[in-house]
Amino acid sequence: MSWLPRRLVAFEQAHPSVRIDLIIEDIQRHTEPDLAIRFDHGMSTLSHPGWLMGITHVVVGKAPDIEAITDASDITDFRLLDVRSHAVGWNTLLTRYPGMADDPALTVESVDTTPLALMMIKESHALALVPWPASENLVQALGLEVCKTIPAIPGLGNYYIEQFTGHGARPIIHTLCEELRKAAREADC
Repeated sequence: MSWLPRRLVAFEQAHPSVRIDLIIEDIQRHTEPDLAIRFDHGMSTLSHPGWLMGITHVVVGKAPDIEAITDASDITDFRLLDVRSHAVGWNTLLTRYPGMADDPALTVESVDTTPLALMMIKESHALALVPWPASENLVQALGLEVCKTIPAIPGLGNYYIEQFTGHGARPIIHTLCEELRKAAREADC
């Protein structure tokens, strides 16, 4: 996740007329897991038995870049990375600021995954909207920061836990579910 983004960013900077799409394929397992964590836009009830956590989307960037943002218009100085699979993107955020989406300096580019967007940020002058708190550890591990100047956007959908019992439910999986739910509640604080 760091080797390729570093090289792509360097190449794109050296050749601004070239646009590169990076597509990461989903690998399917051929066995049933004990547990799956899924994101779903359709289910929205907190009372769903598998509900784990909701999300918001926050603007993330490198610390010096985040410090330079004093109001929303400052984001036009950056490449804005939109994760294709997210229901909430820069267009959603920009509707808060009339006329900003029409700014010719605005550059919005699509990437496949949140980790890829975060690595692209680490290697370039870019910002991304990422799901929070789901991305918190990765943001911290990469030394990136959340922009407090631009308010978070409530997310659409939630994360759910699905337990599979086709091969027998193991007690350790119940323990993991409870630990995940506890951590999700603490992240909301």
